[in-house]
Amino acid sequence: MTTLTDLMNHCIAVVNAHWQYVYGAKGTKLSREDIQRLQKQYGKDLVWDSDFKKAGQICCDCSGLISNMTKILRNSDGYFNSALEKKDISERQPYMKGWGVWRKGHIGIYDGADGYYAMDGSKNNAVHKP
Repeated sequence: MTTLTDLMNHCIAVVNAHWQYVYGAKGTKLSREDIQRLQKQYGKDLVWDSDFKKAGQICCDCSGLISNMTKILRNSDGYFNSALEKKDISERQPYMKGWGVWRKGHIGIYDGADGYYAMDGSKNNAVHKP
């Protein structure tokens, strides 16, 4: 079972290791062939040609940040739909540390302060935004 501490430590480690964002990836080292397969599956609007330079690196998408740790494979909508409780972002409180921060098509993890951890797109990759 994944604990809050496990999840938060995972987020910190991913940012410190500079994981790369590639849509459809779930936290594994990708080859050029893997990226090509993802691009064929999801299209060039989601898997960019510039993502090929990430071959040989650990790559992940936003939902993969969570799935890689929990071993529960869901997309961002799947995490939203399975949430036991939902609050507007304006209602966030420190006790909600580790909760998903969701918007249509994207998810991150609330840091318990005023920021979040996320795989923030092909341009930004793994981030902690305070």
